[in-house]
Amino acid sequence: MNINEMNLCYKKLDKNGQPLDFNSNEWYSVQEKNSNITQHITFANCVSDTKLTKEEALEYINTLNKQNYAGFNDWKLPIEDDFYSFLKSMGEFSVEKYKVIFQQSDVEMQFWTATSIDTILNNETHVKILSIENDKYSYIMPETSGKFFVRACRKTNL
Repeated sequence: MNINEMNLCYKKLDKNGQPLDFNSNEWYSVQEKNSNITQHITFANCVSDTKLTKEEALEYINTLNKQNYAGFNDWKLPIEDDFYSFLKSMGEFSVEKYKVIFQQSDVEMQFWTATSIDTILNNETHVKILSIENDKYSYIMPETSGKFFVRACRKTNL
């Protein structure tokens, strides 16, 4: 998928949430353009500068909302399905496609999700983490709470 094909699947939005040309170098969020769904998923074009704890990740989301980032105040931690739907829009996933969409050079990252799994044996709750590396994305459950990056998202009903 080249940049023109990406333009068919995604649109970049400015600081007020308005569409931009896909070749624009300054943008605040990116939204999938899949017409076969009832909601659009938009991901912020910002990633936390450092890895954060779960509490810090939630505060990061609160800060985006207080700042009305990209013209919106309903940002959240994405659930597993948000990431899956968004990444599925690019067809077969590749790190290069991810780099084009998010103009990001370092993509070997792990992101917080809001999807949790209760483990029956230990009576613990683990949160699924999106892991992007080597042309693959997968979900992992860390043994400890850990620190991971944050990429906020929001949903819009069509």
